[in-house]
Amino acid sequence: MADNGPDILVYGADWCPDCDRIKRQLIDCGRDFRYVNIETDAAAAERAVELAGGRRVLPVVVSGDTVLVNPPAAELCGRLRLRSTGREGQVFDCIIVGGGPTGLAAAIYATRERFTTLVLEKMVVGGQILTTAQVENYPGFPEPISGADLTDRLATQAKRFGAEVRERTEVTRIESQGDLFVVHAAEGEPVAGRTVILAPGSQYRHLGVPGEKEFTGYGVSYCGTCDAPFYRDKHVVAVGGGNTAVDEGLHLLKFVQRLTIVQNREHLTATPFLVEELGKHGDRVEVLGRTSVVRIEGVAGERVTGVVLKELDSGRERPLACDGVFVWIGMTPNTEFLRGTVELDEGGFIRASNASMETAVRGLFAAGDCRSGSQKQIATAAGEGVAAALFASEYIRTQKTALV
Repeated sequence: MADNGPDILVYGADWCPDCDRIKRQLIDCGRDFRYVNIETDAAAAERAVELAGGRRVLPVVVSGDTVLVNPPAAELCGRLRLRSTGREGQVFDCIIVGGGPTGLAAAIYATRERFTTLVLEKMVVGGQILTTAQVENYPGFPEPISGADLTDRLATQAKRFGAEVRERTEVTRIESQGDLFVVHAAEGEPVAGRTVILAPGSQYRHLGVPGEKEFTGYGVSYCGTCDAPFYRDKHVVAVGGGNTAVDEGLHLLKFVQRLTIVQNREHLTATPFLVEELGKHGDRVEVLGRTSVVRIEGVAGERVTGVVLKELDSGRERPLACDGVFVWIGMTPNTEFLRGTVELDEGGFIRASNASMETAVRGLFAAGDCRSGSQKQIATAAGEGVAAALFASEYIRTQKTALV
């Protein structure tokens, strides 16, 4: 935050609404301050009483030689020469970054705990699931439901419980300020929260070839667990040769008649066990090494009919008829803005507890596809969002900062 003057020290307690008011005002004015909780610091409690002239009144604000005891907004601004934006600040109990199934599930549970909850989504709610034409493996839906419809239900439910959802709000930075988190966005004023749940998700790496975008949801897929049943007794092409590609390919073989794996390396790079399991399926599986997909073809708005392959050594291209294309060449988490804020693994995924979803930063949680070790499934992502919300509520209650 901006350095606009001398350091400000705020003596307060987590149960004190006026302490919250002062912190909100300082944040709104862009001023750095240090918050001291007298409940956990006996010496600070005595010092606060001394500074307040023997009175036991909170908060006590100290800036240089200036001491203010529970000052009204106008006095705080005047004595400390604060430049207010004129906006009524609010401290949310829970700020959720990301409006996909993870973030919306977290919002449902956070609001049902009667916590003020804000969801910030950089595009529109739904995230990656919006590209899924039909979701068949989400519990409670015996008939397939579109990704858009499932998103709409989750968002409606979260809003019904009282969550505030702001779309097209791209978070650029998160910082700790006293016992609060300040969340900065590309546009608009920063917002403050007692806890933050990170659920920005991740995105599948794409081939970047003609037809891929056009046929996504109409034969191009990135999730075998989600979409394999749609290709029963069909021929599909899978791109990629690592553990994910082979493991998902084995799942596909429970449904498809024939699987062609295309990869740019000479041999599969998956673990020997997975490769051996793949070999048990005999001529139902064909592996094409040193080959790439250069084009996906089909009937626009209906289905994929085939791909064009390129042999990398000879440069020769040839068509291959198929009913679907699965792309498994990795995922990229949407976490670049978090570097320096939380610990990321070598792939850029957030390191957080498998149980509580909490990161190494107290009060900061991560859930869903952005989290290192997540299963990258809609149902598990939503479940992680629920867990994060419940553990965030425990953290808030421990800090005695909820609902003041």
